Amino acid sequence: MSDKLAIQFRIRFQPHENPPGRVQLFTDALRDQAILGSGLACYFGGLGGGACAYGVIWSEAKPITLADRDHIAAWIRQQPIACRVELGSLEPIDGTDITREVDEYVFSVDNLTDDDRQAAAQREQTLQAKLDAFRKRRADAATKPSAADMNFCGVAIPAGQYDEAFALRAFVARHCRHLMTPLERRVTEYTAPLTSDATSAKVRRLHAMCEERDGHVEDEDVLAAFSEPMEVRKQNAVERVIREHYDELPLNRCPVCDRLARTPTARQCLWCGHDWH
Repeated sequence: MSDKLAIQFRIRFQPHENPPGRVQLFTDALRDQAILGSGLACYFGGLGGGACAYGVIWSEAKPITLADRDHIAAWIRQQPIACRVELGSLEPIDGTDITREVDEYVFSVDNLTDDDRQAAAQREQTLQAKLDAFRKRRADAATKPSAADMNFCGVAIPAGQYDEAFALRAFVARHCRHLMTPLERRVTEYTAPLTSDATSAKVRRLHAMCEERDGHVEDEDVLAAFSEPMEVRKQNAVERVIREHYDELPLNRCPVCDRLARTPTARQCLWCGHDWH
């Protein structure tokens, strides 16, 4: 049983409040400058997405103190970010529960400039315009039936029942895994959790392969994600990619009916038969 102490943290970001890329830059700097740069150690959870950064801070060299917490708080207060900060008190690291409410030391920060707010608003308007265009394409899509049931990106779609939202999700699931996080790829590719302490040698080999291919993923995050069924994990990952990376999707549409082709490089429409080779 370790006698080390730790401090939990949770930092929340409102959607579209910060300019594009700012949350990621802040989170990287928090880890590299404020925590690791101060001689401390940390664990960052992998389920916060762009809405929350959370984890645990401790010290390997000497006991962590509330002065360390105050130093991190002071650093956060100086950053060009808008967020709500929740910092915990000292607690035994072995008894840390990252699911509990962290309300011992709470404050808000808003150091955004007018230019920052304008950039955030423009990004929100761009995303809304893309979403409106997507909805319009879905509403206006042609309804010409196909000759037979279709296998579209590994998903069976009945003849004559093209659905834009359904097809988009299938396309992203098949062709856009590079836009998923390492955790999302890990928990949507396999039906059982791959962890470093698995008893099966085959599972450990798969775990090592994924670590090398995708990057490190904490066992705790993998196990937490597997509390949801596979279809829910896939849906959450695909919808996040569509929401946050829509302008990066390699969408390939038929120039006649505007429906999605089966691959990013296809030159023949599965739906209306048009060939644009």
